[in-house]
Amino acid sequence: MIPIGQAEIDNNTYAAMSSSSVYVLTENVIIGPSFAGFTPADATVVVDGSGHRITVSGVSAFVGLFLRAATVQNLHVDSSGSALATSCGWIFTNDVSGGTAISCSSTGDITSQNSGGIFGYGNSGDASGCWSTGAISGDSAGGIFGAYAGNSTAMGCWSTGTGTGSNAGGIFGSYAGANTHTAVATTCWFTGEIGGQSAGGIFGSYAGSGGIAHATGCWSTGMMTGGYNGGIFGGYCGSYGGNATATYCRSTGDMTNINSGGIMGIYAGGLSGSCTATSCYSTGMIGATNGGGIIGTYPGGVYGHLTVVNCYSTGTITVAEAGGILGYAAAYYYGAASITNSYSISHVTDTTGTVGGLMGPVAGSVSVTNCLYVGNATKITVGGETLVTTTNTGIDKTWTDAKAHIYLTGIGSSWYRILPGVPYILPWQALVLPGPGTGRLTFTLHCP
Repeated sequence: MIPIGQAEIDNNTYAAMSSSSVYVLTENVIIGPSFAGFTPADATVVVDGSGHRITVSGVSAFVGLFLRAATVQNLHVDSSGSALATSCGWIFTNDVSGGTAISCSSTGDITSQNSGGIFGYGNSGDASGCWSTGAISGDSAGGIFGAYAGNSTAMGCWSTGTGTGSNAGGIFGSYAGANTHTAVATTCWFTGEIGGQSAGGIFGSYAGSGGIAHATGCWSTGMMTGGYNGGIFGGYCGSYGGNATATYCRSTGDMTNINSGGIMGIYAGGLSGSCTATSCYSTGMIGATNGGGIIGTYPGGVYGHLTVVNCYSTGTITVAEAGGILGYAAAYYYGAASITNSYSISHVTDTTGTVGGLMGPVAGSVSVTNCLYVGNATKITVGGETLVTTTNTGIDKTWTDAKAHIYLTGIGSSWYRILPGVPYILPWQALVLPGPGTGRLTFTLHCP
């Protein structure tokens, strides 16, 4: 192992790093404008921060610690009077292929366009157990990956900074997995406000556009205030021949601006694309005009296709032309959308008469199968009813197990029954364990 301390940093001793070598940070260090950056010979280089911190001090346009791929672990980066250069990350600069970050973090704000808390723009790499706490105010920026992340994975990563950048994401910036690439987020979460237009809690806008983007077991808790937002995916996910999927995901933040969705934002699966939400739920207030509990405005619109399976929402609907599952104008302009084995429990306070229990006003072909709405709306959709094909779908003012059993399928497999008279939850929300020494079964609800 090759030690790196403040003296080596000051002398740029290891600006170049040899193949198959392991470098270990031996103390907290400070770097300034004279720091040349680490340049690993190739991706076989390992740099272990050993839990130490590197403080970037007084650098007005920081390009990142690493200029080439390496495995970087247990390293934490702080900012003191510094800011990221456009498209760069606090640990990896832009356009690095094959980098790996394990248990790394950054605390500096992510203010520059396309930038990221760990990886910069155009990176293809893997992040595991990484986090960032800086505000995400750069357009198209991301808490872990900057914009246009290529074949990349984030596992067990999180960010907590308020997201005000347009098209930004809590984990991935915009266009993650786009253009024939694949971006995957697994068990990642975001707790900040989603305040930028078309931004998302996990993925920014256009995730999987012309490529593939998957979110599995991810969640967000922040309010959606920017418009066109999604709790997991921002706007336009899976568009232009691409595909985006959300599985076992949840969102609990209120939606307060137009066209937003609890899981996916505007035009999910639209523009000749495809999107699927499976076993997901949202609980936030639907206070976004044209919004939806699961999907925002224009789901599957313009030659696209949107599928919702085994999902539910429970947020109060306070605005016009919204829906418990889908927002306004589903399947707009030769698109298609379907909802299967899903339910909404949404009390409606809007008085315009344009709110549907499951959908806002419909604009194209929508199929609804084995679904249930519970609440005070009078119809599952208001506007475009003749475009909707329903099979075994019901509406009621109050939840009863008997009524739910008629319309929902897979009780015990697709749905988990907690107690009599309590709305069903998804099986992944409940972990059944033996009660210690009691001979009874107890359960723990995994809900935020």
